[in-house]
Amino acid sequence: MVSLPGARLLGLDLRLPWLTVAPPSRLEETGPGAFSLSNLNLLRKLFEARFSDVRIEKIQVTFEFDSAQDFVNFTKDIAAPVNALLTNETDMRKDEIWKEVADQVRLKYSNKINGHVILNNEAICATGTRP
Repeated sequence: MVSLPGARLLGLDLRLPWLTVAPPSRLEETGPGAFSLSNLNLLRKLFEARFSDVRIEKIQVTFEFDSAQDFVNFTKDIAAPVNALLTNETDMRKDEIWKEVADQVRLKYSNKINGHVILNNEAICATGTRP
């Protein structure tokens, strides 16, 4: 439990370049949300307010998929923040958005020979110790 003295906390934020290929209409940052921890200054302030020995580090993370559609299926399954952005969209609009994402990912990130999609991402890892 993080509230115990000596407890450690790890925060993780992925910067996903593909999210800009077909952003939903509500993607703009209007406050705390799925993308708010990508602001390093804010992240450091939040951690330092409650933790000591704060370390923030960027790492590269690569995802590889057999196709753009496999990428879309994976994202639908695991990306709760992205799905939350689409909550109020109609099923038809969701399908349009996911089709556009697949098309843009195919265009920008797929290997033209085998169709594999390789996405290089940046993850921000933050750790701190509860005093």
